[in-house]
Amino acid sequence: MKKMPTYVLLVISFLFIGCDVNNKTTVQNDANVSKQESKSIEIPLVTTNPLDELDLSLYTNDGYTILGSYTWMENKTPAGITVLCKEGESDTGGRSKLYAIAFQYSPDNDTGKQWKIITETRFEEQNSWSGPIEDVVFLKLGISNFGFATLSKSSTQGYYGEGISIYALVNSNFSKIGGFDTLSLEGNAEDERHLDDKGNLVDSYGVKLSEQTAEIFMEQNTSKSFYDIKVKNKIFQPRKINNTKPVKEWEETYVFKNDKYVSTKQ
Repeated sequence: MKKMPTYVLLVISFLFIGCDVNNKTTVQNDANVSKQESKSIEIPLVTTNPLDELDLSLYTNDGYTILGSYTWMENKTPAGITVLCKEGESDTGGRSKLYAIAFQYSPDNDTGKQWKIITETRFEEQNSWSGPIEDVVFLKLGISNFGFATLSKSSTQGYYGEGISIYALVNSNFSKIGGFDTLSLEGNAEDERHLDDKGNLVDSYGVKLSEQTAEIFMEQNTSKSFYDIKVKNKIFQPRKINNTKPVKEWEETYVFKNDKYVSTKQ
């Protein structure tokens, strides 16, 4: 039986404010060149790979593998994040185990190494059958705030879902600061689904299924320490093979408040 397509879109976009260029602003810009140069940030030239220097044996010997690593080089002090993951125990209710490690450029003349670990945080993330998280996306959440998003799946009786969880350094430790569903579907992913005589998506008992997806955008605002997040939600009920227009659409904006993202509708 032909598998029905799943429509999921995760978008991280940055909105920039443009301005018109005219003779007046050109003259002003030329006059400010020397001032801008004097305020420029000196970024060190780094020639080593952090993963070649950081000792991760404590984690790898415990069964963790590197899910992903990223280094931001644009700041005065280059810094980065490494995320490690392993499968959880069967009695953890479908949760995989993760470690998030923050490191930064800090040359040590005695050892000759240029990178050191700043902090580490162990946590668990919901995922189908306690399997390891499969994907991670690294994010610049603000001018000087960095983090990452884990992409996870969950499956229980009568429900299948996918979503992202956003983590960032808060008070020297990684914390979950936001969570968003990108897909929720009535019926497990493995359940048989087909079209009825009217083209509606139904399960094997003829019950109509609904599907909700979300598009997620990050809006850059240089006046905020954490950028706003806009979520576009869509509900398809029922899904028709020749008509993918949602029956309901709405948007929500989330702002960073009290160490987490909250909806402005609350």
